[in-house]
Amino acid sequence: MTEENKTHSTEQDVKENQILAAIGYLGLLCFVPLLLKPDSDFAQFHGKQGLSIFIVEVIVAILAIIPILGWIISFLGFVVCALASIYGIIQAMQGNKTEVPGFSMVREKLNL
Repeated sequence: MTEENKTHSTEQDVKENQILAAIGYLGLLCFVPLLLKPDSDFAQFHGKQGLSIFIVEVIVAILAIIPILGWIISFLGFVVCALASIYGIIQAMQGNKTEVPGFSMVREKLNL
């Protein structure tokens, strides 16, 4: 966890927004913390991470159109996204602002 991530969220912010932050990792529900808590650094952080995972899920779903190889890649992609979401939910519920490995690159590329 970087020093920058530690300083922006207060304990009160984390406590009030843990559930919304965790909901942000459930596919399309990533927009819930982004829209409902625009002033919460904690909820925004996890909502943006959830959004980056959701974007990868959409790309993986599009790859599923390709027969055989696309099916294999999409299956593996969905497994990775599911594991990343579980990791993010755990981190959010523990009150941590930890980047989900591999998905921070998507977030940086899209400037989220």
